[in-house]
Amino acid sequence: VGGLVHCLLPEAWESKKERLDNPFMFVNKGVPEMMRTLFKNGAKKDRLILKAAGCAAMIKIQNKFDTGAKNQAILMRLLEKNGMKLAGKDMGGTIPRTMILTMATGTVQIASCGKEWEI
Repeated sequence: VGGLVHCLLPEAWESKKERLDNPFMFVNKGVPEMMRTLFKNGAKKDRLILKAAGCAAMIKIQNKFDTGAKNQAILMRLLEKNGMKLAGKDMGGTIPRTMILTMATGTVQIASCGKEWEI
């Protein structure tokens, strides 16, 4: 059992009903929803191998809208609250990333700017 979720924003608020139509857009809703789906399909918490990529500052300006840093902070809080840790990560910086999960081997590749590497 495996899964990938691509979250764009850190949080969805219950008062914004229209934003909850796609919970996977938000770290605080999408990650827990993905985990529930994994568990429904046979995943076991003690066997999960969690990896994360992204959370970049795509605009090279530090400001209050540092969405990547906020996404990372919410993800790390969720994991800590649930007693989980990342086995691998490639987060932050300013590069865009594509994350590729190969289910047959369990490997996670990152591709960016013409290069590939494993996390």
